[in-house]
Amino acid sequence: MDDARLLRAFVLPELAMLSILLLYLGARLTSETGRAASLSRPLTLAAFLFVLLELLIPLAVCLDVCRRPDDPDMIRVHAAAMPLVNVLGVLAYLDDRKRSREK
Repeated sequence: MDDARLLRAFVLPELAMLSILLLYLGARLTSETGRAASLSRPLTLAAFLFVLLELLIPLAVCLDVCRRPDDPDMIRVHAAAMPLVNVLGVLAYLDDRKRSREK
């Protein structure tokens, strides 16, 4: 199995899990019933925005990796898809990108 397929096997479930959580929180924001009815609206909104950010970071990194003329390491997309770790992964990716431009 090549590296890109192996990474997809990890990245797609991570993103699917975050997408399901985002849909759940979005449904919670629009209704007053359900399992998360005991959560306050501001807390639910904060969680929704956090999960949305967690989904947008890997999308932005993936699009940038695909547009780069050199062959960047696709492990950056995997690092960007991991919740909470992705901020550090994006910082490392941006640093690597900056170094490649300076060459």
